[in-house]
Amino acid sequence: MSRRSDLMDKPLTYRTLSDLIFDFEDSYKKYLHSVKKVKIGLYVPHEPHSFQPIEWKQLVLNVSKMVRTEVRKELEKFARDMRMKVDSEALKCPFSDEGEIPGPAVRDKKGDLATLNEVGYQLRI
Repeated sequence: MSRRSDLMDKPLTYRTLSDLIFDFEDSYKKYLHSVKKVKIGLYVPHEPHSFQPIEWKQLVLNVSKMVRTEVRKELEKFARDMRMKVDSEALKCPFSDEGEIPGPAVRDKKGDLATLNEVGYQLRI
């Protein structure tokens, strides 16, 4: 994104996706720039032989025409949907006929905020 330290690599310490986006937006404002749109894609599969296409623009927000509460609401809804999708896909097993891993220990796993950092969002600002 940029060579500036506060616009480049971000640590995985943000509680929510909206906190991360707002930090980018505030960093851009420091350099007298403005963020017009935010485009967020789906997670990138980690299988080396996956033929699944990467969706780069799953969510497009025109943040220049929205207030922060609206942006936060949309981002949190997207993040919640992504966590649910990742949790449901984590339960699928490609080797079984039914597509699910048997056993209550895996099915009872609760989604918490730690899974937000494991998703690997793609951001374009």
